[in-house]
Amino acid sequence: MAMPLFNIFELPDHPALFASLKAAGPERAWALMSELSDYAQASYLEDVPPAEHPDAIYERTVAFMDQAPALDGLDKAEQARRFSVYGPRLQFDSTFLCLWLNEPDALFDRVVTVTGLDNLRRAQSLGHGVLALPLHVGPSYPIGPLMAHHMPVSLVFNRMNFDALHRFAFPSLDIDAHQLGSESTFRRALGVLRSGRAFSLFPELDPRGVDKHHRRVPFLGTTVNAPLGPVLISRAAGAPMVPITLRSSADGHYQLEYHGPIPAPRTSTDDASALARLWTVIESTLLDGEFGEWEMWYEFDRMQPERPAVAS
Repeated sequence: MAMPLFNIFELPDHPALFASLKAAGPERAWALMSELSDYAQASYLEDVPPAEHPDAIYERTVAFMDQAPALDGLDKAEQARRFSVYGPRLQFDSTFLCLWLNEPDALFDRVVTVTGLDNLRRAQSLGHGVLALPLHVGPSYPIGPLMAHHMPVSLVFNRMNFDALHRFAFPSLDIDAHQLGSESTFRRALGVLRSGRAFSLFPELDPRGVDKHHRRVPFLGTTVNAPLGPVLISRAAGAPMVPITLRSSADGHYQLEYHGPIPAPRTSTDDASALARLWTVIESTLLDGEFGEWEMWYEFDRMQPERPAVAS
């Protein structure tokens, strides 16, 4: 698989580069990384399979966006072009943020602005842990470590070199993780939440596929099969759900936002409304100008299984 010059999977293999960029400070490190990334762009594209080339991603994304009536009248072409380079940009931003995750002064004084921290504290004060739901918008990978600066976090991931990154880039943070499928996520989540920690998982898609624990929800003028798992965990633990977004200003600055907590459903009859509230937050985030930064455009055909997948 072709990887851009800066990516989190190879980052722990380059300690000298990591230390040098940190020594440069956030502003200079951003400029250096941007310049080197530009030089490496041509060779990266030479190794990218045709289906992963930005032009191919652009065509598929436009087709998927055309299936969402709420986007009609918006600049889908511009947003699809923006999404066509989402993967390399996600890796670049995640690498850049890794430089500062163990340096809270630099991180929060010069790189990341936090809003909605009172929402997190309000959810935490209920005493049932916090079900953190980072949205697949922008550079979402570092949300867990960023949150760990505010409360202890346990997260679940699908594909990530988490242990290596933890040791290398943010060893002082109270955060742990397990890989999807390695144990029961539901049981793990309940144990974590009952201990008062945050449990973090992405809410939009279950990589294992659509099963009986999915429900149809309105979304962008159509409907999607949404995983019910977050709502089931929330109800079982009594833990409120807190959606989280991380946005990039494309200049080395980021905005971390804790959205208003969604109360845990009291009974199974409340599940549908809780799930709908969550997806309303996701939709409003995308319609707020971020729909070209939603990683799930890669998977939109899987979220609408009755529709034929767009050919690669």
